[in-house]
Amino acid sequence: MPVSFDSRSDPLIWIRFTGSVSEAEFDAYLETTKAYITRGTPTLFVYDALLADAPTATQRQKQAAWLEQHDAAMRRNSKGTAFVIGNPLVRGALTAIFWIRPTPTPYIVTGT
Repeated sequence: MPVSFDSRSDPLIWIRFTGSVSEAEFDAYLETTKAYITRGTPTLFVYDALLADAPTATQRQKQAAWLEQHDAAMRRNSKGTAFVIGNPLVRGALTAIFWIRPTPTPYIVTGT
């Protein structure tokens, strides 16, 4: 599965991306993430994208719009996010998303 969620260490939620993600899979990822961020409890996210392909332009735009739409819930409930992205092109795509819409919570981006 290109996107998987692991909540066994809740409130730490691991989100893993592998390969290319279809538009339907990306939309499902956004909905699942929304469920975590709007549940009203503190949450930490780790995005493991070591094996991910770069998101499409449409997916980058959707992510930026999602960040804008859920800004208040992120500020209330997200205690931080780590992005583990091995591919420099994928790290660049994340930078582009944050240029469009900065994330409202503490974060770190690392290659390992």
